[in-house]
Amino acid sequence: MSKSIQQITITKFDAQGKQDVLDMVACEEPLEISISFYDKEWQTKTLSITMRTPGNDEELATGFLFTEGIIQHYNQLEHVRHKDLGQNQIEVKLTPDTDIDLEAARTKFLYHIELRCLWQNVH
Repeated sequence: MSKSIQQITITKFDAQGKQDVLDMVACEEPLEISISFYDKEWQTKTLSITMRTPGNDEELATGFLFTEGIIQHYNQLEHVRHKDLGQNQIEVKLTPDTDIDLEAARTKFLYHIELRCLWQNVH
């Protein structure tokens, strides 16, 4: 069984009464996405902490950077890999010639969060 799915005991209620049964649930864990980039020297910054079902973290981090406009092409990545500290931290290292505006990316990301919060309050 994968780490993202666990089997737990639940109490099921129906017309016959209640009974304990096994059920499958999706599990979420935090993922810290760090970005390493060159700007006169190598720098590493935490970009985001997100909740996700474990697995396919490299693809998730790459897609996140693409949709947030930090990268435009896969060839801007030198590597995408888990950090030594554990499976809940991933580092994306950009090629030295990739220019990024980290502050603009954070502003855009925070703007999207604000829009989601506003939408949830309206609905």
